[in-house]
Amino acid sequence: MAHMTIMRGGPGSGKSRIVANLLTLYTGSGHQLRVYSADEFFINDSGEYEFDPKWLGRAHGSCLKGCVESIMRGDDIIIDNTNSKPQELIPYLALCQAFSYSCGVLRALCDPEVAWARQTHDVPRPKFDEIHTTVAQQKIPKLFRDAPWLFSKDVWTDCNCGVSLGLRGDHEGQCTNTYLQR
Repeated sequence: MAHMTIMRGGPGSGKSRIVANLLTLYTGSGHQLRVYSADEFFINDSGEYEFDPKWLGRAHGSCLKGCVESIMRGDDIIIDNTNSKPQELIPYLALCQAFSYSCGVLRALCDPEVAWARQTHDVPRPKFDEIHTTVAQQKIPKLFRDAPWLFSKDVWTDCNCGVSLGLRGDHEGQCTNTYLQR
């Protein structure tokens, strides 16, 4: 069964670090893995990030379109966006249900001050705080909570040691700030 991983988390919460670890796990697995991120839409020809809120809808539409194309090929998929509100998850969860994909929603949680120091997109503090609060409080949409093809985990990323985030357990017990919990 093909798989989709949907990242959730505010700026600086460690989403991209988790995705990098997942990509490492996939290396040599024989599976095609595609990563879609609205941030990629805002990278200019010089490789610099230039966010413009008027294009945010189109950026997310581009992610969804790429996701559908990957589903048609049977690729495994990672959606690397904040996905702070339940309605942002629904299109991806509905696609998983419709096309028999298993799905994992990984919520990257982090002390807001650690995340503030790590964020790279210069999100203004009021918006930053709003996103982190929303991610921490919002749950999987009720329609999908008991779906047998869906699992959800919180990933704590306060650790800056740069290792595995406990995704394979090879660092487990050595770093108490980095773990997965059910």
